[in-house]
Amino acid sequence: MATLVFSAQPGQSMMLADSGAPLYVDLAFVLVCGGVGVLLALALRFPAPALLGPLIAATCADVAGVSFDASVPTLLLWAAYIVIGWQAGLRFTVASLKSISRVLPAALMLIIAVTVGCALLGLWLASATGTSGYEGYLATTPGGVYAVLAIAASTGANVTFVVAAQIIRVFMMLFAVPMGAKVVQHYRRDRPE
Repeated sequence: MATLVFSAQPGQSMMLADSGAPLYVDLAFVLVCGGVGVLLALALRFPAPALLGPLIAATCADVAGVSFDASVPTLLLWAAYIVIGWQAGLRFTVASLKSISRVLPAALMLIIAVTVGCALLGLWLASATGTSGYEGYLATTPGGVYAVLAIAASTGANVTFVVAAQIIRVFMMLFAVPMGAKVVQHYRRDRPE
């Protein structure tokens, strides 16, 4: 969709510049936010602690003014993108394709419908926020946050906007789905038979 509709091409972005902080400060910030964030998220029983914990820790550090202008070092960022690609690629096997072969036509139709729906929502978001249609699409596209972040960064999109919208989507799903399940369970228990 990104290539066909929005003519996005990987490699359009410049190599990300590291922050003004020394490399050891960048690495220490990443390690502390990652470690502390995961531990706190586990202790507080957050859903997806490896994603939400470091994100919240880094955000709090930045808002509190103790981030020391640190950022993720470029080489570490690109290494993470490679791991994300491997993770996605290695999960796709002949056995996994065989296991879904019976529902493949319906699954493809659902994927197309969800993608078109998200594209329309993305265009509406883009017009409401003044961003490009491509950034609106990336902000609303279904899929993994990590993969969308890699695509946004490699094609020169507004990564901050895309990640913010994707994180809002993740928060909504992680907190709304369990609450919705409780409502459904409550409704089913109280319903006369």
